Amino acid sequence: MDTAILKDMINGLEASLIDLNEKRDIFIKAKGLNEETEKLRAEVSKVHFELENEKDKLKGMNEEKNQAMATVTSSMARRMNDVLPSGSAIVEIKDDGSLFIGWFTKTAKVPYSGLSGGEQAAFDPALCKALGGSILAVEAAEIDGPHLTDALRKYEAANIQVIVSSCHAPEEVPENWNTVLL
Repeated sequence: MDTAILKDMINGLEASLIDLNEKRDIFIKAKGLNEETEKLRAEVSKVHFELENEKDKLKGMNEEKNQAMATVTSSMARRMNDVLPSGSAIVEIKDDGSLFIGWFTKTAKVPYSGLSGGEQAAFDPALCKALGGSILAVEAAEIDGPHLTDALRKYEAANIQVIVSSCHAPEEVPENWNTVLL
């Protein structure tokens, strides 16, 4: 055999050896990547499990919060109803977390912003009482005589101190009240 042919064969084998070594290195890296991938998958699985546990905890906490808020809002509505001359107060926490305060009148559920001036004049003292007020100052010019009488009866039954200012004379005044006419 000719030395040139042998040199060519040696060069070809060396090139093949280099190529095989590069492929071996790639396979080794791939094996390492596979192992790393499996580790990361295990970590993702663990994090997913922890996330589900945290979601369950959050759900429980939200249920507790909703129950506590329902207790507070129903208590507020009850206290307001002690003073409202008619209908019933509505205090609700909506699904989006916002607060709805309104009045269920004879025919409809009306948000506070939709109440007339007279309705707001009757509603505001009820809200003050629900928020812990012990002395109510009521500007009742918007409340007509019959409704003012109903409001005064409710104030009397609620056993709270009330100062009422109105241009309408009520049909009757609770007997132990002081009346000042100007």
